[in-house]
Parts: sequence; C-alpha cells; structure tokens
Amino acid sequence: MSQLHQRLTPDHFVARAVPELRRLRDLLAGDGLEWDVVEAVADVCFPDDSSDRCKPRLETARALWDRAQSSPTPLAGAQELALARELLAAKDRTIEIYQEMQRLQTAYEASERGRYQALQIATLLFAMA
Repeated sequence: MSQLHQRLTPDHFVARAVPELRRLRDLLAGDGLEWDVVEAVADVCFPDDSSDRCKPRLETARALWDRAQSSPTPLAGAQELALARELLAAKDRTIEIYQEMQRLQTAYEASERGRYQALQIATLLFAMA
C-alpha cells in the first residue's frame, strides 16, 4: 500500500493533492471512493502499458463503476449476517475443542509417564524382594 502511495502524484487527482496514506486506505476500502482514484491506481499499476492496452481496462472499470453508482449491490441481509455469526461461533467452538484435546493429550502423556515410572519401581521392588 505504501508503494502505491509513493507512486501517486498530484496530477492523478482532481484536487491536485495526493491523499494521505490512511485516507487512501479508506478510499480503496470504498469509503468515498472517486473515479480519479480508480484511474490513478490503474495508471500506477500499469505504468508501461500503452494507451491502447490501458483503454479497455479503464472502459471495463468504468462500466463497473457506472453500474455500482446507478444500482449498487445491497449490503448483506440479516440472514446472511446471522449465518456468518454462526460460522464464527462454530469456529470458536472448534478451537476450544482442539485446545481441550491438547490438554487431554498432555494429561494422558503425563499419566503414561507416571504409570511407566510406577512399573519400574514395582519391578525394582520385586527384584529386591
């Protein structure tokens, strides 16, 4: 992200100023994104492309941009958010179970070591008797 920011110039923007890095991150995350930012990123990402090669990319991006401006995709509904929360809860339960299995494995190994030591002591005592 910082490399992209360093390559941007004031000429890329309508306001003739490169946004701060933090603001650029927000813009690229969709917070107040403007077309000049899209063009600037395309220019920086494909610096060696001729205008003939760059033009179709920008036309495709512009079509997506226009469609997003006229009929944006709605945010995820409540049902999708609920499913996402359930998935995260299941992930958390899986992690907890895995951690419990690790604790049980450690306890089992300690028990086996104790049993083996007890067997060695018993063998030694029988040999002495």
